[in-house]
Amino acid sequence: MKLFRFMIIAVLLTGSIAVGAQTIPTLQQKLKGAVVAYAVTDVATGKPLAQWQETTAITPASITKLITTASALEMLGADYRFKTYLEYDGVLKDSVLEGNLYVRGGGDPTLGSEFLGDPNFMSAWMDAVRCVGIAKICGDVVADASAYDNEGFNPRWTWMDVANYYASGVYGISIADNTLHIMLKTNAAGTVPEIQQLNPNIPELVIENYLRAEKINFDSAYLYGLPLSNVRTLRGAIPCNRQNFVVRGDIPNPPLYLAQLFKQNLEENGVTVSGKAAVTWDTQPRNLFFTHYSPLLKDIVKVINFYSNNHYAEHLFKQIAFVQTGNGSNEAARHCIKNFWQSKGLDVSSCFQYDGSGLARENMFTVQFFNDVLLYMKTKSRNTDSFAMSLPKAGKEGTVRNLFKGKNLQENMFLKSGSMSRVQSYSGYIESGTHHYAVTVVVNNFLQSRAVVVKEIQEWLLDVMKTKK
Repeated sequence: MKLFRFMIIAVLLTGSIAVGAQTIPTLQQKLKGAVVAYAVTDVATGKPLAQWQETTAITPASITKLITTASALEMLGADYRFKTYLEYDGVLKDSVLEGNLYVRGGGDPTLGSEFLGDPNFMSAWMDAVRCVGIAKICGDVVADASAYDNEGFNPRWTWMDVANYYASGVYGISIADNTLHIMLKTNAAGTVPEIQQLNPNIPELVIENYLRAEKINFDSAYLYGLPLSNVRTLRGAIPCNRQNFVVRGDIPNPPLYLAQLFKQNLEENGVTVSGKAAVTWDTQPRNLFFTHYSPLLKDIVKVINFYSNNHYAEHLFKQIAFVQTGNGSNEAARHCIKNFWQSKGLDVSSCFQYDGSGLARENMFTVQFFNDVLLYMKTKSRNTDSFAMSLPKAGKEGTVRNLFKGKNLQENMFLKSGSMSRVQSYSGYIESGTHHYAVTVVVNNFLQSRAVVVKEIQEWLLDVMKTKK
């Protein structure tokens, strides 16, 4: 009896799992020096198959998107669509608008996106202008970005991230994934690469180029800059002797660029505009004449979780707050999400979410909270299918297409991955016959290479699944 009690205590202390006469080392034992937390939970019973530091708050990286997307599906609905409105003020008479033409944003991240939406949306807008009878505008073309605040970059993001394509500003109006493509030509090592072209071409944008060409085969270039500023600083290094090399940054002022693009299209289609392109964060009652609808939220959620799309996730984060409170801000969003899950009976005491994508290092959750959300979405949600279908199959799809690749698995693993400097994580579902499991694994501050960490997580998780047999 004493020996049995000792074995139970040893398992609790080490987190090791017995399989027959053998004992599986914990992931913590395999990754010494790292902070490890995991939970594998039977969906049907809610009982743990394996757990370690499951109630310790830990930095999750991009699996934070699972919380954002689950929250959005529950609070907005799978068939929700973002809306963008075309409006005018003043007087429209005899095809002349004595006033301004407005694009009032509703937070849609898919306008001009390479992932979803109508790539020819501007043509539909031009048809709407013709239908309402506008041939001349004696005023400005204005982007109304008042749906969200004008903060742009999340204050919890690092200076090294902001102004890069994966950390572009989040505004009530977005365009082309808020991404700027900088085409460069490099010569010998040690020289400064030449900027050949910008796409989109933003004439007022100034890029201070401190980039270097080096004998490397990877991209270590970063952009720096302030929200809405027309100045971007380019630093770091890219491979030498390349005719075409693309570095991606952010469009500094997406609402203004969309207003400029719309004005250009109007003039190219014979509509005279006497004023300028402008931006406002102050909405007023106006004459609505056209509404543009985004793809369904369930399709947006799938892009977020398949490809770890930060741009879409951050807009979803603020959109929750905008719809729930009328205040499209980061602070309002975090309170809306936390309050929602608390209302569903989940323990949110260790839930610290500061953005929608997981880019903020100050995001902290317990793996138990992740599994509780996964269990809720599997057993209680009206959006079970939409959420489950947003997770890529390991070894085949999305950001986990190389995970477990080549392994002879009887299980189907549908997982969202997360990674940033010294963070590696996975969260999702494992299906094995009629049994389903929720799984979350997070490793922080590892000393090993990322490849070693990923390999150890794979092998450990496969060993854990053997214990169910």
